[in-house]
Amino acid sequence: ALVKLLAGEQKTAADDYIEQLEALFGGRLKIELSRRGDAAEKTAEKALIQMSLRGKSNDQFWFTFFHEAGHILKHGKKEKFVDDGAGGGEKEREADRFAAELLIPPAFETRLRALRRRSDIEQFAKDTGIAPGIVLGRLQREKLLPYRNQNNDLKVPLRWPAA
Repeated sequence: ALVKLLAGEQKTAADDYIEQLEALFGGRLKIELSRRGDAAEKTAEKALIQMSLRGKSNDQFWFTFFHEAGHILKHGKKEKFVDDGAGGGEKEREADRFAAELLIPPAFETRLRALRRRSDIEQFAKDTGIAPGIVLGRLQREKLLPYRNQNNDLKVPLRWPAA
């Protein structure tokens, strides 16, 4: 089910993803949208991930989700992690690696790092079952392609759920 979520379904409402993710985790995960920032914590009952949609597209949404999930899975059951924009720290780098490698497994690393043209990105996405926007976002995050890029339309912008 998770593979379908990442395979490029062109959803734009974040709550479409959230309902499916919470169901996938069988009620042991609560995801909240926050207009303030991103955070993760784990209580005795369930894990909580709060995410902002400010400026997020599908690549940023999934990277942020798995980054915060990485904190919950790897960094203890009692800690609280809040993204204050300062970055840094080994735990942050570990959560970044967790997200990056879960979204695009290390087995694809060599081929991924060679991608530059839109057609190559789209073919890689098709071959691997990973949304093209996620592939482009990874290339940009690793500074293999600039953030200002003619291929940014491969990313799917997300919108706040209707109130």
